[in-house]
Amino acid sequence: MPRPTARRNEGRRACRSVGGGWADLEDIRDAFLNTIDQVPPMYSAVKVDGERLYEKARRGETVERAPRQVQIHQLEFTEWAPPALSFRVECSKGTYVQGLARGLGEALGVGAHLTALRRTTIGKFTVEHSRSMEALEDTLF
Repeated sequence: MPRPTARRNEGRRACRSVGGGWADLEDIRDAFLNTIDQVPPMYSAVKVDGERLYEKARRGETVERAPRQVQIHQLEFTEWAPPALSFRVECSKGTYVQGLARGLGEALGVGAHLTALRRTTIGKFTVEHSRSMEALEDTLF
């Protein structure tokens, strides 16, 4: 079965749906918990030979990238309406969530990409403690 090479949804279907349902998802989840290796994407701020990867990528260059270890503390599948799967992840800094999604798809034999990403926590800051721009303007002016 061919897998998509694009990293974003380009409106074409290139993979089959998962047939086993939640059982398949639960079976592979444990393989992604704790420490995993991720290869930084070419469009990242990681430096190779003193230059950011995204600068090389913009020139059409591809370079070998060493895997980096990241921590996946929690991984919860929250909704599955084939072919879409929603999940929550608590992870260490430096984790490429798009790469995690792609890895989940590969483990299921179907390929995957992100259609949305929302950061809800960073350090001690959470979305619940955030303020709208209007509230901020009211406070400042």
